[in-house]
Amino acid sequence: MADVRQEFEEKYTKVIENFQQKLMDADNFHGGDRPDYKEFWQAWRQQGPAMLNLTKELMSYFKDTDDWYKENKHIIDRAMYEEGMRHAEREARDGT
Repeated sequence: MADVRQEFEEKYTKVIENFQQKLMDADNFHGGDRPDYKEFWQAWRQQGPAMLNLTKELMSYFKDTDDWYKENKHIIDRAMYEEGMRHAEREARDGT
């Protein structure tokens, strides 16, 4: 799992930083009477597909995680219940 996370971070950290920088540059841009936004439009056209891929990958991850949780909810619930019972028994035993 750590490899997937590291790969994801390496792949998209730069994409996000570049996109964010161009947004800030565009917000701070004062082009006079006839501003030329071509620089920003080109940057967004170049970085847009990478941002779309990031969004799709995140949506896929969330869907897979949600599907996994739904399939394993009974196991998770049982484990949490059992851990809660052990905790309650320890509290009763220790008097805390």
